[in-house]
Amino acid sequence: MSDLKNEAKSLIQTPMELISMILQRHNEAILEEIRDQVKKLTAERNDIRDRYYDLVMQVAQKMPDESRHETAKRYITEREYELKFIDS
Repeated sequence: MSDLKNEAKSLIQTPMELISMILQRHNEAILEEIRDQVKKLTAERNDIRDRYYDLVMQVAQKMPDESRHETAKRYITEREYELKFIDS
C-alpha cells in the first residue's frame, strides 16, 4: 500500500512541478521583456536629456533671475513672435 501511495503522490507532484516550471519560464520571459523595455526607455530618456542639455547650454548668458531653461524658452518665444510678423 505504501508503494501505491508513493506512486499516487508522485503522479500528483509531477503535474504540479510541470505547472511550476511552466510558470517560472513564463515569468522569466516576462522579466526579460521588461528588462528590454527598461533598456530602451533608459536610452530614450538619456537621448532626450542630452539633447535638452545641448539646447539649454546654447544660451551663452542667462538673464538675471532666470534659469537657462527660462532664458532659452523666452528667446525661442520672442523669435517665434518676431517671425510671425515678418511672415504676415
